[in-house]
Amino acid sequence: MVGFAQRLLHEHGDALWVLATHSSENEARAHEYELSLRYAIPTLPFTPRKGRSRNGLVHDEKYLKRIFDAFDTAASADRLLRDFGLAMEAPPHRPRSRNSKRRNVVVTLCGDRRGRTPMHRISIVGNDEAGRALLTSLGLSVRPAKSGSASWRFETCHSDFEVIASTIEKIRDVMPINVFRMARFGAQRADTLEANSLPFTSAGACRAGMALFDEQGDYDVVTSVARKAFSGNVYDLNVESTHNFIANGLVTHNSIYGWRGAEVDNILRFEHDFPGAQVIRLERNYRSTGHILAAASQLIAHNRGRLGKTLFTDDDEGHRVKVRGVWDGEAEARLVADDIEAWVQSNRSYAECAVLVRAAWQMRAFEERFLMLRIPYKVIGGPRFFERAEVRDAHAYLRLIRSEDDDLAFERVVNQPKRGVGEGTVQKLHAHAGKPPVRFVTDNGPLFDAETGEVVTQQPETPGGATRFRSLAAAARELTLTDELPLKARTALRAFLNDLDRWRDKSREISHVELAEIVLDESGYTEMLRNDKSPQAQTRLENLKELVQSMGQYDSLEAYLEHVALVLDIEAESEGDNVHLSTLHAAKGLEWPLVFLPGWEEQVFPSQRSIDENGEKGLEEERRLAYVGITRARESARISFAANRQIYGRWQTVLPSRFIDELPAANVDAISETGYHVQPGVRDMAVEPFSSGYQSPGWRRAQERGAFTSKPPLLEGEARLVAKSSPSDATYGVGDRIFHQKFGYGRVRQVEGNKLTVDFDKAGEKRVIDSFVIPASAV
Repeated sequence: MVGFAQRLLHEHGDALWVLATHSSENEARAHEYELSLRYAIPTLPFTPRKGRSRNGLVHDEKYLKRIFDAFDTAASADRLLRDFGLAMEAPPHRPRSRNSKRRNVVVTLCGDRRGRTPMHRISIVGNDEAGRALLTSLGLSVRPAKSGSASWRFETCHSDFEVIASTIEKIRDVMPINVFRMARFGAQRADTLEANSLPFTSAGACRAGMALFDEQGDYDVVTSVARKAFSGNVYDLNVESTHNFIANGLVTHNSIYGWRGAEVDNILRFEHDFPGAQVIRLERNYRSTGHILAAASQLIAHNRGRLGKTLFTDDDEGHRVKVRGVWDGEAEARLVADDIEAWVQSNRSYAECAVLVRAAWQMRAFEERFLMLRIPYKVIGGPRFFERAEVRDAHAYLRLIRSEDDDLAFERVVNQPKRGVGEGTVQKLHAHAGKPPVRFVTDNGPLFDAETGEVVTQQPETPGGATRFRSLAAAARELTLTDELPLKARTALRAFLNDLDRWRDKSREISHVELAEIVLDESGYTEMLRNDKSPQAQTRLENLKELVQSMGQYDSLEAYLEHVALVLDIEAESEGDNVHLSTLHAAKGLEWPLVFLPGWEEQVFPSQRSIDENGEKGLEEERRLAYVGITRARESARISFAANRQIYGRWQTVLPSRFIDELPAANVDAISETGYHVQPGVRDMAVEPFSSGYQSPGWRRAQERGAFTSKPPLLEGEARLVAKSSPSDATYGVGDRIFHQKFGYGRVRQVEGNKLTVDFDKAGEKRVIDSFVIPASAV
């Protein structure tokens, strides 16, 4: 251990974990190599040295950085520690005192006894004036560590541990620190601190040879350690990643989600498990108006697994919750954008608005609409839809099929998913792309073509400025015919290039929507995500599904990619005044005056996957999520659903969410523009099998009372969807006022056959086909 501690100091490490001990150096090295390969953690030196050592080890900083950047060593280290039952925050050893930006604060429980009162001690040492000055500025007494020494020391004791904890936080505010927690055992003061002061360690760090102490000071020496799976109540004060506080299995802080570890049965069993305990219901709400709270309370009351409570507020009733049905997802995005603009025109701000969706893939339509209308927005908890890695990867494949000269696209997907084309191979492709072809020659003069004699006056360059004579794809085709690349890389590149050729041929025979599906499947990208067991994998698959279906709105791959390029060029976020776009999960704990809740349709919300996997529990968790969404609104909550959704280029009729039926009619205003009616409050409080409210008696009674209005569809759905490539029956002239589904209203400036140049009110001047627009008077 002493040798490891010295090595730790030499390499300027922050801490050291002991994974295992061995009887010989060979056994230790063999184990080290095995763990290095299994967990993808390089064992190269961390400290760079100039040049290379005699035994061939790499010590140049650029090579070390390249190697370590190739691995996610932080995630690997977390996995290794977890597998060994160790914790990042509880290393067996840390340097006690050394020059570092991060200071070591030592806290010793019962570290000083004065009479019968145990005193807790805190100390920190250093030898720099900056550290001394910072502690002095806090009002702490700093003195020389030893007589005549340049080092300083702060140390104090207190019987109240809260005072010690407060002091730690004061120090943490002015300098980065590591906190060492120790405890002293025994009544007599020993000659050295280590004689009867031992550090706190986690239970998972227990090893043979350790001593386990109890509250009375008795101890046992560990002779062996066996691991056994356990399922039951545990005490955990803080889960770092979610900041949920748990006591005896009860999540007590800001978590209602099962995927975060919340278990509603804990709450339901509380009075049974703790007889005589008093249950206090916190029912007064300081956020939302009366109608919003009443609607949310009635909705959540349909959950059987809950302890009942009724929220109330001292504020006025406010506006009723609005429920609106629209024709499709694009109409829903237009509706929300129009409402936001009307809100801002009434002297309110964008930042007061939020759009909360059940899943990330639903953001795409709203982002496109906001970008088109220059509505500033930001996504909470993630990137914009078109900036997500999986979406960029899909676009790179499609760009490469359209043009093999797209080097950025080639480099992005040539090894995504993994094909065995490493960074070294890509660097060789770059180098070969910069070499002149054999027929380009020079005789100490200008470069010219040996076949034609034409002088090459301008060499093609990449965006970064490097000379290019061929694309990376062309370089790959040439190098696969040589032995300059390893066999594995040549084989992988040939297969990749053959795939590109096959997809390019298919693009002439099938639609661009079908092409995208085939590329994602045959490339292995979809399979890669299906095999990924991380929580994000399903979201990424859903995003790709939404991407493919959205492509059906464009006549060709070129038109779609041009649209994407336009969207990515638009800067949508301002410094502070932005509409907030978020999933419902990420919105917990947040609030806004105006909240939009789109996509309330069966299979979308509640999520069909959640119901399939967890049955009634899954449905109740979805309902809790709906409750969270409604209660994010302070002044106005607006729910919407679409009657049709485009799935992989085909239109499907969808039903409104059962949650809409469960809203109380007295607190809701409902309008449908779909040709259907929507009736909240038709479901009796007794839980019954779900059926569409379209035929329910309650719905018919509401129609007879005239309680809800209905408007015809904004556009005839089927005609609008299939007529994109058909000639338009209408004729347009210069000055005519027209309407476009995406760009909104505009005025015709020029007519060339079936092509119109239109000056749109919000989107500026664009050229469109006349079959894509209708007269403004028809809207």
